[in-house]
Amino acid sequence: MKLLLALACAGCLGPLVSDDPAPVTSTSILPAGTPVPVLTDDPTAAAKIAAADGVTGTIVRQTAFARGTLVHVWNFGPAPNLAAPLFMLVQKDADGNLVRIPHPTVIEAIPGDPGYSPFWAVFTVEVTTAYHGELLTSFAAIQEALTSGLIKPPMAQPYAVNCPIAGPEIRVDVGNGATVGPNAQFYYLGSRVPYFDFGHMPLAGADVPAATRVVLRREGEEPLSEVVRHVDIDGDGDITDTNDVLEDAAALSPVSPRMREVDVAVVKSTSSIDTSHNEASSSVTSLDQLLAPQPTSIVVAYEMTDIYENWVAQQTVGGL
Repeated sequence: MKLLLALACAGCLGPLVSDDPAPVTSTSILPAGTPVPVLTDDPTAAAKIAAADGVTGTIVRQTAFARGTLVHVWNFGPAPNLAAPLFMLVQKDADGNLVRIPHPTVIEAIPGDPGYSPFWAVFTVEVTTAYHGELLTSFAAIQEALTSGLIKPPMAQPYAVNCPIAGPEIRVDVGNGATVGPNAQFYYLGSRVPYFDFGHMPLAGADVPAATRVVLRREGEEPLSEVVRHVDIDGDGDITDTNDVLEDAAALSPVSPRMREVDVAVVKSTSSIDTSHNEASSSVTSLDQLLAPQPTSIVVAYEMTDIYENWVAQQTVGGL
């Protein structure tokens, strides 16, 4: 974190290095094309990640509702209010716009490390004309590259990214019996670390904002969730459907995937996926039907829990 503060301050004050960069003589900065090992090929490192990533096996694709629309979502486990720092290498294109270069982003915390989060505050670092494809695979390499004039000072961006790291055995159910593994890799302390890239998310200063996820039930009954009850309540042959209601979904707007669970009981006459026998048909499909922001007439009781989880909406049919 001290390194992050130093680089962030450098980004505020402007370059703190000479216009004539010094020769690179570093063991942290690797020459272009250097093979970089995959961290999870080491059984000890893989076991460390698996013990702390908050997920197991195949992550089930569940149904839910958001703004009146059926969505498919995954639960990637506990969601802290912390966004860890991440460095992204960029350069100017022909029009003067900063664009990402094909170099993995750089982190310094994985599951099991202090300060790890699936959410990442993005700092861009622009490469200079002295940069010729060198690999910056750690924060130490970022610092040395700054000192050596390979990069300009980091610039904080007003957004974060949702990129959870998971053990090598973790797969994601994408529908129709197919599963996928991680789709990108970080650089971390001289190694490559696979992760799931779910794209941009909002950041409120140094905090990760929270959205709402309602777990719906009728008064005196269990949640309207096959995942919770392990029963096929809508009769379609699977047990992955719910009448959970999300404040929004990533497919509709850049709402935070950090969602706080709110348990809501509604009147017994409320129709749902169990009465329609259709995962996509319910009388309650939008948060404003329940909490707008005060409880509506169909709400009998509700509880704001202390459960915050990383809920991700599927963006691509058959993929993430």
